[in-house]
Amino acid sequence: MFTTAKKFEEILTCLSILRYIFKSKGKRGLFDINKQAESFFCEILNSTYQWRLENLNNSKSNYPAIDLGDRDNRICVQITSENTSSKIHETIAKFIKHDLHKEYSRLIIFVLTDIKNYTTEFDTQDKFNFDKSSDIIDVDMLLNDIEDLANDTISKIHGFVTSELSQLRSLLADKNSLLSKVDSTTVTFPDNITKFLEYHNFDKSDYTDEYKGIRTLSEQINNLTKASREYLFALVFRGIIDNNYLSQNFYALPEDIKSYLNIPRQDLLGHYNILDKAGLVTYEDDNNLKRLEICAPSPHGNNYLSQLKEFTNNDHDMLHKIIVDCDYTSLSDNNT
Repeated sequence: MFTTAKKFEEILTCLSILRYIFKSKGKRGLFDINKQAESFFCEILNSTYQWRLENLNNSKSNYPAIDLGDRDNRICVQITSENTSSKIHETIAKFIKHDLHKEYSRLIIFVLTDIKNYTTEFDTQDKFNFDKSSDIIDVDMLLNDIEDLANDTISKIHGFVTSELSQLRSLLADKNSLLSKVDSTTVTFPDNITKFLEYHNFDKSDYTDEYKGIRTLSEQINNLTKASREYLFALVFRGIIDNNYLSQNFYALPEDIKSYLNIPRQDLLGHYNILDKAGLVTYEDDNNLKRLEICAPSPHGNNYLSQLKEFTNNDHDMLHKIIVDCDYTSLSDNNT
């Protein structure tokens, strides 16, 4: 069961990263990646719902209205990153115009980003039934259904996803790749962090090591997407510093973070997995206290993230500028 849960979390992480890329490119009017998504999600939809979808664009380029079709079960799917009502109206109109309702009795709109709360009614001219509550789905809804599948099916989907996205995962890990820079920013790092070091009473002989340590952390944080940096900021801003005689614990409470960010559970898990792989957070459940341990160890045994929280006096804007905007000028003694 634990192995299956880990496999699902990896599926969630991969699809969450993909969804973010679709969102980012969609905002910029770039839809080139959507074509590659058709065959990818065709396989996942088939495994999840036991359909027999085929990529219709393989036999006819720019197939009208729909991308995937299962003639045996009379189900078809359009894959799109556009989530507007007008886009759905347009798809239904084309579906009817090309008499596709005679071949398929169910049309599904699969949105690669997020669906909206659609209040409009979609006119099918009584040619076929279209239920906006179940026939418009997105990645979150797909993940919910995958989570409920049998262990062997989850393992099958996990194998496919990790295999298909192995190149993507490598590109995301490559600091020089375009994908790794989808939403990165430029790190603004001063030539000294003396103000920060003096605040924490570091020995001057350690200044060089600590400067390098904070610089490395800044680059590590910058490699995260902005959404994951926002998640990390929430952990630090809402985090609890528990000092005792021998050590310091720095942690955040999962329910508090969920309430503070108010984003879907799948996104929370996705960001957690990304930070976990980066070594910035771990999950602990000791003495019935579920907590997210925040980690950024320094060469001399300190926690850089708790030190940044203390240095800024947990000032929201100052801390946000450091973690999300990657601007560390406030740590310098010549900051103007």
